[in-house]
Amino acid sequence: MIDPRLVDHAKAILQDAPLDLATKASAWDHWHDARDAQELSTRLAEVEMPDHIAQKLIEAKRLSMPKPDVTPVDKATAAINRLAQIDKTVLDLAEKHPTVARALIEAAVKAKN
Repeated sequence: MIDPRLVDHAKAILQDAPLDLATKASAWDHWHDARDAQELSTRLAEVEMPDHIAQKLIEAKRLSMPKPDVTPVDKATAAINRLAQIDKTVLDLAEKHPTVARALIEAAVKAKN
């Protein structure tokens, strides 16, 4: 299967669209020049075309964008947010028995993987 980021989605959408060549060329240029789907949406507002074609192009742009990498800071922030949601009595109990808490956490991590 071909990585969707490597396919020219704009060409596939525009080649059979009921648009004149100048409009297709403008839309194709906007699709390839836009950094992301939000910018493409703004650019396509300037092009006169049916909404369903513009929406297809915007969705294709979303598909073509790489997924953001999760950084260690993102992981740590997510872990802290999850800890903040744990009941205080459970956290107090885990602090009183750190060895047991560590063993339970390690078992949960192994089971998840």
